[in-house]
Amino acid sequence: MNILQLLAADKEILLYRKELNQITKKVTATILLQQMIYWYTKSGGAFYKFIKPCPHKLYQHGDSWCEELGFSEKEFNTAMTILKKLGVASSKTDMTRVTYYDLDLTILRKLLNGVYVNAETEDRQPPKEHLDIDQAFAETTAETTGQILGKDNTPQPPKCGKALTLAEIADQHRMTIAMIEDFVAFRLNSGGIKNSIAFKKHILLGLSEPYSDESVRLEEWFEVYEAQNNIIDHLVIEFLSMHWFERQKCKERAKDDLVLQMNNIVPSDILIEIAFQTAEAKRREQIGGVA
Repeated sequence: MNILQLLAADKEILLYRKELNQITKKVTATILLQQMIYWYTKSGGAFYKFIKPCPHKLYQHGDSWCEELGFSEKEFNTAMTILKKLGVASSKTDMTRVTYYDLDLTILRKLLNGVYVNAETEDRQPPKEHLDIDQAFAETTAETTGQILGKDNTPQPPKCGKALTLAEIADQHRMTIAMIEDFVAFRLNSGGIKNSIAFKKHILLGLSEPYSDESVRLEEWFEVYEAQNNIIDHLVIEFLSMHWFERQKCKERAKDDLVLQMNNIVPSDILIEIAFQTAEAKRREQIGGVA
């Protein structure tokens, strides 16, 4: 059997419904949505899954999002951000570092009706693959791994070319203006910035584009603050106890932290940076504002 015959007979693929791009505007988000519907239906509700392979005792080989979908971690985070902004999906991480994923069926049915029911009304005939909305794609995907489309085949959202105002950005990301300002300050304090004015413009331009790298960072920053305050507090105490307070040394300390390792916690770069900046602010307060 040659490679073409092998691929033609391959059952280890993920079904891709291109019409759902009307909802997500991005191929990877469509694929993730279908797979989330599958696991939600099979689990009877919210379910847990790891983003990538990890040493957690509940992790099973091949069962992470990245392995299952063939996505990079960045591609997964971008796709998940899109689904969250649409209101159809949510995630919550508990104290044991297990992330549970959930769907809002009310919003999901409304969006699916907009694709399938409206199409049927306009065309006066059912679409080629009419779906039972209440069954929610129970048959959509198999429990297998594989990647359908590579990065080059993923459509990119149009760039706005112009930065929105803080109020417009806040409204677009469903956050307050204060939260956007805090994130901008966080990015400006991230180190290695030669021209703060130009960099701020870059950040605001990025945040004006819903699925840009900066928008993904904003979502990650918000989730870390929301779900990992206890880890941040722990690292702040550790950083303040160090004789040499320096960004790289703090990163090394966080990566080698025994308490986190014992709890199978691998701190992300953005979490470490949040802890570092928080510790830096506290240190400045302790020495009267002197760096």
